[in-house]
Amino acid sequence: MHGFLRLVPLAPPFAPKTDMSGFAQQSAARARGLATSKIAEAEKLQKSWFKTNKNEDAAQLYKEAGHQFKAAKDLQDAGESYVKAAQYFQRADMLGEAAMSFSDAATVLKEVDASEAISAARQAISIYQGQGRFSQAGRLTTLIAEVYEASGDEQQAMENYQEAYEICIADNQPQKAHKWLHKVGDLAVKAAQYQKAGEVFETMADFCLSETRLQQANAKNLYTRAWLCYMVYDSLFGSQKGQEFLEKDYNLAESREGELIREINGAVEAMDEAQFTVAVNVYNEVSRLSPEFISLLLKIREPIEAAAEAAEQDKGAEEDLPDLDAVKIDVADDVLPVNEEGEVDLT
Repeated sequence: MHGFLRLVPLAPPFAPKTDMSGFAQQSAARARGLATSKIAEAEKLQKSWFKTNKNEDAAQLYKEAGHQFKAAKDLQDAGESYVKAAQYFQRADMLGEAAMSFSDAATVLKEVDASEAISAARQAISIYQGQGRFSQAGRLTTLIAEVYEASGDEQQAMENYQEAYEICIADNQPQKAHKWLHKVGDLAVKAAQYQKAGEVFETMADFCLSETRLQQANAKNLYTRAWLCYMVYDSLFGSQKGQEFLEKDYNLAESREGELIREINGAVEAMDEAQFTVAVNVYNEVSRLSPEFISLLLKIREPIEAAAEAAEQDKGAEEDLPDLDAVKIDVADDVLPVNEEGEVDLT
């Protein structure tokens, strides 16, 4: 029986490792070669006088070239090939395919060429909206918003997230819509557009309050964020809004956030810095304040601090004033009558 046993030698402990990077480079080179040949074939096809479906065929070739360039990590070339494919699909009156190719172009180009990515995405959105395909249009609108956000253009990012929200609302997708509206609110805070941020969070809170119990629980935090933003924008308006939110949402009214709103509103109205500080510390002992909340609360406290400093300065100025009853005026006798002590005598 031992004659049937086969011994398999173990791999040596110092066997050379496979050079995976070399395989990856070879694979990328093959993909580029295939992409280049596809493009050459598409260009040759366009010079043909006898081919009837040359636009559709060229579009497919450019699309395949785009896939190969993408596999080779050549994102710029991939994006340009997808755009070419989309243009030929348009010539062939294949708008659905054109929109998909523009979408593919936007997806790869956002990593390397922001302006071209936005251009491709907008062309796809135009086609999708014309076809009533709002979900796809909304997805690409958020892609544009993300590109602007990554570049630091918060205003354009907000506008496109807002547009994505409106598209999703029109497509009856409220949950997805409010995800993008939340981005608008976050960016508005970052851009110091506190009134807009407050309006966004209030809109979201109102929506949550009209939904299921689980959603209603989210309203409390959103109303609190809205109140903070309104308070920074205008403390009187913010106080009124805070009271309105407390009356609207009983969960908020009975919560620690509700108590914070009442105490801060009272401190601001009385310009009482001590009351303000106590209210914040009491809340923070149980629920740690987020960096955003701390930043907004500090802005709300600024007018109270300024008033306190002004009062201190006024008090100091009064203490520095001389006692006018003890001042003696030294003037010539022929100007004002004075008595023997040198004081003005107006009797």
